Amino acid sequence: MTESFEFPPFETSAFRANGDTAQDPQVKPPIPLGGDLLLGGGRGTAPPPTLPAATPFETVTEARPPAQAAPPPVPDPAGEEGVRITLWGGSSSGKTTYLGALPFAIQQARTNPRYGSWMLTPLNDGTHEFQAETTTTLDTARTFPPPTSVLESGLSWRLRGRVHEGGLAGLRRGVRQARGRQEEDTFTLNVPDVPGEWFGGGDSIDDMKMRREGVFKAQKETLTRELARSHGIVYLFDPTAELAAANSFQYLHDLLSRLQMQIEQEGRIRDNRLPHYVAICVTKFDTKWVLDRALEARLVKQDQHGQPAVPQENAEVFFDLLCRTLGPSGQNVANALKAAFHPKRTMYFVTSAVGFRRGPDGTGFDMAQPSQINPAVGGVQRIMDQIRPINVLEPLVELERLYRSGGHR
Repeated sequence: MTESFEFPPFETSAFRANGDTAQDPQVKPPIPLGGDLLLGGGRGTAPPPTLPAATPFETVTEARPPAQAAPPPVPDPAGEEGVRITLWGGSSSGKTTYLGALPFAIQQARTNPRYGSWMLTPLNDGTHEFQAETTTTLDTARTFPPPTSVLESGLSWRLRGRVHEGGLAGLRRGVRQARGRQEEDTFTLNVPDVPGEWFGGGDSIDDMKMRREGVFKAQKETLTRELARSHGIVYLFDPTAELAAANSFQYLHDLLSRLQMQIEQEGRIRDNRLPHYVAICVTKFDTKWVLDRALEARLVKQDQHGQPAVPQENAEVFFDLLCRTLGPSGQNVANALKAAFHPKRTMYFVTSAVGFRRGPDGTGFDMAQPSQINPAVGGVQRIMDQIRPINVLEPLVELERLYRSGGHR
């Protein structure tokens, strides 16, 4: 549960990072929304309010197994390796930073009774080296890691988790115990590392050479096979990249067509849709343009850490609004994803790998300067404070739970 909080009157320019003088694109009027969603507007000089503490999560009594002998264990359809989840995103969608922020998100989640404790284990040397480099870059150098390079083995992690006793998570654990299932959830996160710009390719000499040598085709086939094998997909959609290049649909359409062809050949199309469970994540919520759109649409609430957040129940509304705002390519992205995947198997999140800057007292966030990112100096953007990921672990855990529940939320 998140608490609503009211933003003070603000000007859109108040959310600009220092040195950012670019004008926002013209957007459609915000859609009318009911409930207690809040919007700042107009002019004012009132100081930022002290944000209220998050309401503690409700707890329920853990379900206990019956006194008689437990029934035989329920077979796990995912097998010993657990649910297979593949991370997928277009060019500059933020995959590298998302993965680098995952260890920090796991540490942060230990105090959240819904998500409990998880262990993240690299499954090959390349993944171990990638994790060490990206976490050091984010936490020590306070810069952004460079885009991922192609590894022969791809990137792969095993996540093992044991939820806390209280809340809905504790109830789910009690039900598993009553059914004789193991208490530990396990899933594998895979990233067949194919840069998004490889879909369509460029016009440089290197691009043309790689097309002649069949490199693009081979890498597309690798990603298609990995997606086809997966139970779940986390799709990262970067609205700022789409705003700049308007090419997200080109990349998405190519991959979806290949994936549909593969699944059709395997005879696994159901209800005219792909069988996967999908988490669609709007990335870079901490950037000024994305945050402003959420504020204008009155979709921002406060999470348990005092940061701005778009609650999951409003994330699809925000995704649709952004796609309409971004024009034909953005709208085609939304239409293609909704046509390809079953709505009962699809979830939406609004994410940030680095979060927002803390307030002057070291808590909440700084209303006057919310961005964590300093303007680039010498071509390098700097992260001002310790990163506080928003909805980085959550899509993975919720997707695993949705799969194991058979689509029942």
